[in-house]
Amino acid sequence: MVVLYKNTKGIRSENWEYNTDKEGLEHRIRNAVYDGTVLDLLDNEPKDPQVQLEHMKSILSEFHDIFVLLTDECDKTSCPEMKAGDWIYHCAAHGDPTQCCAIDYCAHTLDQASVILTHKNMDDIQSGHLRLVKELQQIFRRMYRILAHAYFHHRDLYLEFETQRSLHARVVKMARHFELLSENTIIIKA
Repeated sequence: MVVLYKNTKGIRSENWEYNTDKEGLEHRIRNAVYDGTVLDLLDNEPKDPQVQLEHMKSILSEFHDIFVLLTDECDKTSCPEMKAGDWIYHCAAHGDPTQCCAIDYCAHTLDQASVILTHKNMDDIQSGHLRLVKELQQIFRRMYRILAHAYFHHRDLYLEFETQRSLHARVVKMARHFELLSENTIIIKA
């Protein structure tokens, strides 16, 4: 079988042709993150479930980055429960919601998000299945709690990370644009 590519060697990136709309969307998001224009990009994105899914996939890697930083100072002793301010959260990764230490909650949430966001059934999201959209909202809410925990209990780490990455700003903008979180759920007022 011979595969023919539309893109010849040495083609400029702005002239690149993608095999699918999804590839073009992934490229557009990746470039916007790289050059710091992702917040502007969100202003012009359609409220499409596939676009929402691709943005969530792209921030998942940044959540993994802050998780790695948290492992240096967040453990079962320093954070025996998942808290953000006065709120205590139970881990939904278990059959029944269970209380985990904060770092385990973060690990379980990110593992579960990785599995769900990359599952082949997510390709059906374009059809607008309400169950899939609700699942994205639940994942997003749990991921936001990781940022809230870092903000309230590891402030220096959070501020340094936010200064470099603007993850919270991006998450809040996504939450409002795609209606992923209610305003009373956004507890970081920074």
